[in-house]
Amino acid sequence: MTGFQAPPVADRGTRFWHVCIVVRDMDVMHGFYTDVLGLTQSTDLHLVDPETVAMANGMLALPGFDRLTGIKGTNVRVRHYSAPGAENCLEVLYFPDHTAESVPQALNQPLGWNHMGLEVADLDAVIDRINRHGGVTLMGEPSVLLGGHRYLLLKDPEGNVIELYQPAA
Repeated sequence: MTGFQAPPVADRGTRFWHVCIVVRDMDVMHGFYTDVLGLTQSTDLHLVDPETVAMANGMLALPGFDRLTGIKGTNVRVRHYSAPGAENCLEVLYFPDHTAESVPQALNQPLGWNHMGLEVADLDAVIDRINRHGGVTLMGEPSVLLGGHRYLLLKDPEGNVIELYQPAA
């Protein structure tokens, strides 16, 4: 794995960097995003705030992370996933020591109809992988919309809404 690198800042203006979701089961979600959607994992970090959590092997101290997140006693697993050559990524967070209720709403609860949109080269191939993998809820059927583009809405194993988009040939 290579570490995820943020795009250089100089003269690029504001650019999209990543989408982040908080999950309950990192292993299940890893299988979904790699095996079903074909993303590649680029990082696997275990972050703790040394001001409140004792250090252990394999953890990265990140002073001030408690203040950033508003979660006391931060202990978080962070993985980044992306498509080959992408400058942006999916960031997946798992808080093993915290219940869903203890993670602030801004980090844990969707507001409105939030979803992430992913472009795929072959929607039918992804649907085949979804059927083999299981644990995914299709919200409708693949549909051809404006300009002949194909779309499919689904929920990942933890209920996050994903829009799959295949450009017209």
